[in-house]
Amino acid sequence: MSRSFCHQCNRIRVTAEGKLKLCLHHPVDCDLRELVRSGAEPEEIQKVLQERILQKPRDGHTTDESRPMWKIGG
Repeated sequence: MSRSFCHQCNRIRVTAEGKLKLCLHHPVDCDLRELVRSGAEPEEIQKVLQERILQKPRDGHTTDESRPMWKIGG
């Protein structure tokens, strides 16, 4: 893993299970699928997304993740 580009990254990801990932190595912190299935209004979903995106690490996230970035969606 290289963090040489983290400061330029503007990506977020949603896993196949509906989990929001702010960084490839950031722990999952939001279950979007559950939010949608619970009947949340679009405005509520938008608010949650905006709040989480503002929490995106600016310089990546340090982790013990051992998988190559391409195996986790990079």
